[in-house]
Amino acid sequence: MTAYEYADIAASNYSISFTILSLMVALVSAYFVAAYFMGKSINGFQVFLLNTVYLLWMSGLAWVATRFLIRATQAATISLSLDESQTGTVFASAYLFPALMAVTTLLISYGFMWSLRHGEEK
Repeated sequence: MTAYEYADIAASNYSISFTILSLMVALVSAYFVAAYFMGKSINGFQVFLLNTVYLLWMSGLAWVATRFLIRATQAATISLSLDESQTGTVFASAYLFPALMAVTTLLISYGFMWSLRHGEEK
């Protein structure tokens, strides 16, 4: 394969991973809406079920986005090594972004649900 083809593969994988990250943002928004409107009216088992499904979806999306970012990083590295006219570097830790995004949004989301269900304790 040529350097151009590897660069095209890298661009496609980056595009797919960022599409998945936008799905993660949509999932967080849906969780916030559900928590806001139903937070106090659902029982403990329903909260557990909602949080478990949310955790599994966020983890799955973060894993898939990470896989595409790793593939994109590999393809970009190969592309740069094949074509001497290209200059640039590849950020090898790009796969950390989906994981950090997932962990941060999970903590914020669960904190939001906790505050809705328990309110301000005196």
